[in-house]
Amino acid sequence: MRQLPLVLSGIALGVLTALVGTVLHQTQLLNLPLGLALSLVLVFWLGVLTRNPKTKSWGFALALSVAVYLLGSEGIQDSLIPASTLGYVWAYGSISLALLVAMFPRLTKLSASDTSDRSENRD
Repeated sequence: MRQLPLVLSGIALGVLTALVGTVLHQTQLLNLPLGLALSLVLVFWLGVLTRNPKTKSWGFALALSVAVYLLGSEGIQDSLIPASTLGYVWAYGSISLALLVAMFPRLTKLSASDTSDRSENRD
């Protein structure tokens, strides 16, 4: 029951990130896809920030994936993600990046004594 608020906050953050990224990904400055770059950096940054409790990280990644899929699909009206290079990179890139960050193991620093203990245990 203590995990529920973490999962819900991850889901809310994922949906909000998908909405902001979908709106921004078509922005270009001097013919450079600045909006796409900022949107993908936002997905990576928020994905890393939500990694502390793993449940929040998976809630973020799955909610972002579902929201980007729904925003890109043609429902009653037009799709919000056009079938262009920028649209494909945003749709597939954001989903892949969020899931990759969620499933990547959390790295911790090992002290010198920890590494020597591990090498002694192998012998």
